[in-house]
Amino acid sequence: MGNTKSFELKIMDSKGHHIPILIKNIKDSNDVIVHPQNDLQSGFYQLKVISGDHMKLEMMKVVVE
Repeated sequence: MGNTKSFELKIMDSKGHHIPILIKNIKDSNDVIVHPQNDLQSGFYQLKVISGDHMKLEMMKVVVE
């Protein structure tokens, strides 16, 4: 992962509780796979991607059915 910058991923439920996750890098790629450590209940979740220097934040809403 030659030119990869550090980042932090967080998943939160609709009440703002953090969901424990495992992150796996894909070999020879800048892609990652994010797995919740426990099964997720149906509902809305928020995925936050925070740059290592905290200068950039991206948020995505995720629906689990």
